[in-house]
Amino acid sequence: TEIADSLSYRLESASHSGSVDPSKGIMSLNTEYFGSIPDIDGDGILDILLLDIEDNFSETGGFVAGFFDPVDLIEHEFSNQRDLLYIDLYPTLFYRGETNIKRAASTIAHEFQHIIHANYETPERQYTFINEGLSEYAEVLNGFSPRSPASYYQQPNRALFSWDYTDPIPDYARGSLFFTYLFEQIGSDKIK
Repeated sequence: TEIADSLSYRLESASHSGSVDPSKGIMSLNTEYFGSIPDIDGDGILDILLLDIEDNFSETGGFVAGFFDPVDLIEHEFSNQRDLLYIDLYPTLFYRGETNIKRAASTIAHEFQHIIHANYETPERQYTFINEGLSEYAEVLNGFSPRSPASYYQQPNRALFSWDYTDPIPDYARGSLFFTYLFEQIGSDKIK
C-alpha cells in the first residue's frame, strides 16, 4: 500500500517540485493543460494497471516504461473497455532492489497525456511526433527532467514531423526538445 499511496499522492495531491504548480497533482495539471480524459466505462475513474510489461529487458536492456492502448476505448475483442494506462513494474518501478516512484510518476504523466489526446483525436490521425512530443512535454510540465537530447544529436537528420517506429528514441528526444522549446517561447497556457 505504500507504493499505491505514493503514486496516488503524486497523481492527486502534489506533482514534482519543478512542475508548473507543485501544489496540484499530475491528474489536475494534465487535465488543466491538455484537456479531459475519455470516460468510456462511465465510472469517471482513470484506471492504472501496474504490471511487468514483456519487453525482454533482461536480455536487451531496453524496456517499455508504460503505454496507453486506444483499443481500450472502443468495442473490440481485445479491448478492456475502460480508461486504462499500463505502467511497467520492472524496471520502471522496481530495479536493483529500489523502488522508483519518480520514474513511474513521470511515465504516468506521459501516458496520461496520450489518453487525453485520444479524447480529441480526429478521424484523420495526427502526426505521431505531435502526440509523443506533447507527452514528453507533459513530463516537463509535471516537474520531471526533459529527456536527454543525446540520441537525437547523434541522428539529427530526421524530418521534423517524421517518426521512426524501428528506432524511436531519437524521435522522443527530438519531440521533447521541440515541445519544451515551443512552450517556453509561447507559454504552457497555449497547449490546448
